[in-house]
Amino acid sequence: MNFREQERLILGRASRLFKVDMGYLFHGGFWITVGQVVSSLSAFLLAIVYANWLSPETYGTYKYVIAVIGILSIPTLSGLGTAVSKAVVAGNEGSFRYAVRVKLKWSLVASAGSIALAGYYLFNANTELALAFLLSAIFIPLLEGFNLYDSFLYGKKLFRTATLYYIIGQITTTALIVVAAYFRPTLAMILIGYLAGWALVRFLLLRRTFNKFRPNNQVDPEVVPYGKHLTAIKAFNVVAGYLDKVLLFQFIGAAPLAIYAITQAPLDQIRSLASRGISILAFPKYAAKEQALLGQHIFYWVSRTALVLALMTVGYIILIPFVFPLFFPAYAKYIWYTQLAALGLIPLASFIPYTALNAQALKKELYYFNFSSAAFQIAALAILTYTSGLVGVIIARILGRFFELLVGLWLVGRNRSLFKPQPTTELEANLQAAEPKED
Repeated sequence: MNFREQERLILGRASRLFKVDMGYLFHGGFWITVGQVVSSLSAFLLAIVYANWLSPETYGTYKYVIAVIGILSIPTLSGLGTAVSKAVVAGNEGSFRYAVRVKLKWSLVASAGSIALAGYYLFNANTELALAFLLSAIFIPLLEGFNLYDSFLYGKKLFRTATLYYIIGQITTTALIVVAAYFRPTLAMILIGYLAGWALVRFLLLRRTFNKFRPNNQVDPEVVPYGKHLTAIKAFNVVAGYLDKVLLFQFIGAAPLAIYAITQAPLDQIRSLASRGISILAFPKYAAKEQALLGQHIFYWVSRTALVLALMTVGYIILIPFVFPLFFPAYAKYIWYTQLAALGLIPLASFIPYTALNAQALKKELYYFNFSSAAFQIAALAILTYTSGLVGVIIARILGRFFELLVGLWLVGRNRSLFKPQPTTELEANLQAAEPKED
């Protein structure tokens, strides 16, 4: 028995034991982990650069601009990424090229909004922010219009290629930002490094994806309507995701926002690893109608994932006082903010039920999940930021994530009949025969 056969045997037995496709998880998870390691290292390096080379006012203003760009990008149809992945899973690869054209067109709406903001700040004699939003107006169509190649690759389960492309983008953009921060640590130069870096990389990788993989011409007629629907139901969530930074900047100022961003930086990487890994690995399998695993075992995996996250939280709270001052000495007295925020790691298990609902295109349930969780988060942020400042923002975030977990579990439980189990023999055969596609 050669190594490949031994690997299949071991992973097949593990699949039956843990009730999940371990071959798919092992191969896909490896490349996603590699990508996340690079992403985390890049983000950690940038956090050190921001904390030590930029003034709190400059960094806080930068975070504010990025948050506003995120909100302005809602009309660029961010939901098209998920719609393209789903279409590609079904063999409709031509949806990829079609969606790129649609996304470029809708990105012009975001640019118009950014120009309007630039005019507003120029009228109020704030030339720094006026220039920042003028730059964003130029680059938003390029950033948003060229970023669908990863959705195509994930739909094809080409995790290695997607990860390599992701690493190229991270390294290039990080290098440009570091150079800009070293030679001229101004808001405009940092923004140019970020926006121009990602725009160039995404354009080149989009062209390479088209040329190398030659998508077929089959177009899912529902890809754009479904993408628009996902964008609409996620709109409140996008606002809620960036609202903390906007409120902190407007109510308290740029420097407190910098404190918040630096103390959240380690947790952001942990959350990114968990959410990205769960969503990318789960989506192609659920969209491929392997519903038995979901219907039978989702509560099993949510509870155990939450337990692991709770242990991680305890470890983080204990260890972070020894690590944080080494890299962020100017922010060392704010360690307790990051310890408090660590409680928000536990409900990250909400990505499991959300990914399940998303992969099966349960539109009504997705709308309810996104709208209710976003409405709760926005209300909590508005009230607690006004009454308690920075601490209020952190508490609001924790409460919002627990609310998401409860709503997600309730919705999956209520629709459990939709996830009909297959006969045991067929399920076992599927698990044993499952092979990840390699490029």
